[in-house]
Amino acid sequence: MKNKIKGFLVALMYMAIGFSVQIIVSIIGGIIIAVSYTVKQGADSLTGAGKEDTTVMIAKQIMGNMNYILLASSITTILIFMLIYKLRKKKLSEELRFKKTKASNYGVALLLGVSVYLFNIGFISLLSKAGLFKGSFDALEKNMSFMVESNIFLTILVVGIVAPFAEELLFRGIIYKTLSKSMSIPTVIIIQGVLFGIYHMNIVQGLYATLLGILFGYVTYKTKSLWPAIIMHMVNNTVSTIASSILGESLETVFSLIIVLSLGFAITAVGTVLIKRNNPKVIEHTKVGIEV
Repeated sequence: MKNKIKGFLVALMYMAIGFSVQIIVSIIGGIIIAVSYTVKQGADSLTGAGKEDTTVMIAKQIMGNMNYILLASSITTILIFMLIYKLRKKKLSEELRFKKTKASNYGVALLLGVSVYLFNIGFISLLSKAGLFKGSFDALEKNMSFMVESNIFLTILVVGIVAPFAEELLFRGIIYKTLSKSMSIPTVIIIQGVLFGIYHMNIVQGLYATLLGILFGYVTYKTKSLWPAIIMHMVNNTVSTIASSILGESLETVFSLIIVLSLGFAITAVGTVLIKRNNPKVIEHTKVGIEV
């Protein structure tokens, strides 16, 4: 029990590091943008505007550059964890399962990336239709507004590729590895999935992120590789980014949302079965003691 508690605390520490990097980089980025905007506008022009108007304009500038802030925080997160493992004299590729796997696993991962998007969009849209978690939906819409306003190619790069890689490195890589040293695999998969949901700091995002995290964790366990989960995450985010620009509000009826949800669930179930059948049963032995 002592090792399990210690392992959980170490996992929380790694998550706190990732979260702290996001906060610090966001604050620094916000300050840089605010100062840059102030200097650009000039003291004279700002004097004529009210303090409230100036604050609103700065907030808009920050939101308009959110892609760059997210890109910087994701890259910084990756570099910091690479540095931590280098200082610990551990090979990141070996420790965190950056290994090749069957070609069929990559194909199923692509399929699952699309299917989980369909499930997610149906699930959260039905929650919204039901009037649940209104505050969380409002916050989510505000936080994600930069995706609609920004260049779609930049958004795909940041939201669809770099950020998912950083999150998979942390959760299905470092946290999964840390927990697996003292806990059973089912426990590890569930805990890292729940932590992934909590990491998003929003009830709505947390709900579906937890489900995604558990599925990503299971796929990582079965394939013995981090790459399928990375592919799934990237495809899900990329499809979400592109679809939100193309579909807009086209999925409005409850019936259409139920169809999308059911289709996503069915394909995800089939994909999960394929992952299970394509990969032999594995037994992962836990180690005594937790390395920080």
